[in-house]
Amino acid sequence: MNKNAFYKKQFIGLVIVALALQGVLSLLGYWGLYSIQNIFLWLIRLFLLGELVFGLYHYFKEQNTFLPWIGKYFDKAF
Repeated sequence: MNKNAFYKKQFIGLVIVALALQGVLSLLGYWGLYSIQNIFLWLIRLFLLGELVFGLYHYFKEQNTFLPWIGKYFDKAF
């Protein structure tokens, strides 16, 4: 598998996870849990930023390395 196809799968998966987590955060706000929503918002942002930086680092080093915690699931899904 070439490098571009591998990382397209990884980053499509990362976008799907980001959208799903945004939906969960929206539900917390809808239920009136604003203090919890704010804490989780920053934790999720840091998690997604870390995943993105990890993926870009290995992309430019030309290593096919799965994203931590979520990459192996999206390689099988797509």
